[in-house]
Amino acid sequence: MTAGARRVFGPRHNGWQIFVDRVHAIVRAVPRGHVVTYGQLARLAGRPHAAREIGWIAHAGGKGLPWQRVVNRFGGLASGYGGGRAGQHATLRRDGIAIATDQRVDLAVYQWWPGPAVAKQIAYWYRGRREDRRTVAITPVMTGH
Repeated sequence: MTAGARRVFGPRHNGWQIFVDRVHAIVRAVPRGHVVTYGQLARLAGRPHAAREIGWIAHAGGKGLPWQRVVNRFGGLASGYGGGRAGQHATLRRDGIAIATDQRVDLAVYQWWPGPAVAKQIAYWYRGRREDRRTVAITPVMTGH
């Protein structure tokens, strides 16, 4: 690999799966009554410019994960959520989160950031893996356009 070159991996590459596993761990850690944004989730998972990829991961699933707790950068609900915005609205209400009439969550009230202990717990499973010591960007390759 030449200096300054960027390694690009497809979604089946181990680097992509590590990122997906990190995202799942963080979503699992979001407590009831709180939300995170797509961009925040990307940042916490180590790829700060991957908010769109978080949407792909959420759309693909991860059964049993509280995806209702992921909103856009303005606190807006996701149209791609199962049942659409109405489905996410109902699920967030059950989590104890108030939704404004414009279908937004007040991030100043409900946005969650992990404290040091939780961040350490989230990071524990991948600490020391060879893939995480790389300094190159890992970007999924879109196929089938």
